[in-house]
Amino acid sequence: MVSKKKASKTAKVAKPGRSKNDKLTPDAELNLPKVVASSSIAPAASGLSGSALRSAMREFVAGQNSQYEDHKVIEFASNVPNTYELRRPSGIMQLDLDTGGGLPAGGLSYVSGPDNAGKTFLILLYMLMHQKLYGDQSALAFACVEGGFDFKRAINMGLQIAVPDAVIAQWDMERRQRGFPSYTKEEWQSFKQQAGEFLLIGGPTGEAIMQTTLNAIASKLFGIVAVDSVSIMLPEADASKDLDENNKRAANASLITDFIKHYTPMTSGLDGLNYTTLIFSSQVRANSAKSTAPAHLQKYLKDWAATGAYAGKHGKLIDVTIWSGSKIERQYEGQKATVGKITKYELEKGKAGAHDNVNGEFSFFYDFFYPAGVDRFDTIIVQGLKRGVIVEKDGVVNVIQPDTKLVHPELRNLPGLRNFRRMMEIDIDVEMAVRREVLASKGIMCLYR
Repeated sequence: MVSKKKASKTAKVAKPGRSKNDKLTPDAELNLPKVVASSSIAPAASGLSGSALRSAMREFVAGQNSQYEDHKVIEFASNVPNTYELRRPSGIMQLDLDTGGGLPAGGLSYVSGPDNAGKTFLILLYMLMHQKLYGDQSALAFACVEGGFDFKRAINMGLQIAVPDAVIAQWDMERRQRGFPSYTKEEWQSFKQQAGEFLLIGGPTGEAIMQTTLNAIASKLFGIVAVDSVSIMLPEADASKDLDENNKRAANASLITDFIKHYTPMTSGLDGLNYTTLIFSSQVRANSAKSTAPAHLQKYLKDWAATGAYAGKHGKLIDVTIWSGSKIERQYEGQKATVGKITKYELEKGKAGAHDNVNGEFSFFYDFFYPAGVDRFDTIIVQGLKRGVIVEKDGVVNVIQPDTKLVHPELRNLPGLRNFRRMMEIDIDVEMAVRREVLASKGIMCLYR
C-alpha cells in the first residue's frame, strides 16, 4: 500500500492526447492527422516552374492587358513600384513625424475638421513647403469650392503667387484710405513674383470641378492638387434643388464615390508612376451617436463625426482631423490679449508609413502677433531638442545623427540657437538636413525631392 505522501510525489497529471496503451477504433483512426511524404504533395495549379512558368505568365499578362486600350490591369509586382517614399511635408515638425515624413506622393489625403479649425491654412502650408523645395519647378493647383481664393492670406503665409492687378489695386486703395502712400513700383512688382506655377480650379458644378481635378492629376504635371472643400459640392442634377440634409449627404457621397472610381486606377502604378499628391479638405458634422450614447460614455465621444462617401473613407491614405484647443494669451501692447490658439490634431487614418490614433498639437498665432501662423523653425528646434538631435552646450549648437550618435559633419559647432535658426531660415537645404535627422530619431527615412 502506497502512502498518501508518496502518492502525491508519484502521481502524474493527465494530459490531453493518447497514451501508448489506448486502443483505437477504426472511426477514431480516421480522424488522426496523416504525415504525407513530400514527394506525394500535389503540384501547383499549372505544374510549371522556372522559365516555363514565367513565359506562361507573360502570355497571360499580355492577353489581359490587350483587352483594355487605356490602362493596364495586371503586371508583375517587380515592375510596379509605388511613390510613397516621396513625402509632402507640412513644415510642422511634429505633424510630419506622425505622418511618416509628410503626406505620401501619388495618393489621396484628407484634412478634416470643424469650422475655423485651420483646414485651408494647413493645405496652404503643404503648398508653401512644396514651393520652398521645388522653386521654379513647383506646380500647384487649388480648387476653390468655398469661394474665391484668398490671395492676402496666401501671401502673408509666404507663398509666392502672382496676385491679379485688380486685387493689388484694391490693397493699394485700402492703404490710401488710411492715409498711407501708394505702393511703389517695386512693391507692386513684388506681389507679381511667383515660384513655379499656381493654378486655380473652379466650375459651376461639382462634376466640373472634380473632372478638372482628375484631368490635372492625369497630366502628371502637378506636385499637389487640393480641393477645398469636398463637403459642399453637389452633382449638377441637384445643384438647383432644395434638398434636406440627408439628401445633400447622399448626393455628395455619390459624387465622391464616382470620383474615387476614376481616380484610383491613376495611383495603382500599373500605368507608370504618378507623383501628384491629392488633398481634400472636409467638414465634419455633429456626432449624432454622442447624444444617443449612455451618459457614462458620452464624455469619451467627440462632438463631431467625419462626413463623406464610403469610397472616400477607404480611398484615402491619411486623414488628419484638426480642431481648436485652448487659447494662447500674451502681453500685447501692455495688455493681456489672446494672440493665438493651440491646434490639436489626430490621425483618423494612417497608411503608407503612418498609422491611425496618433494625437498631437501645435501653436497657431493670429496675424497681429509675430510670428503669424505656425513657426515651422520653432517646431524643428523644439522636436530636435526633445529628441536629442539638437544639442546646445555653452552657447554652441551641434546636430547629432541619431543612428551613429556622431555630430553631423556640416552642422557642428554653430554659435547658438539664434544663428542656427537663421541658417535654416535662409537655406532650405540646411533646414531639410536638420529635418532628416529629427525624422531619423523616430526611425523615419523618406525623400522630399
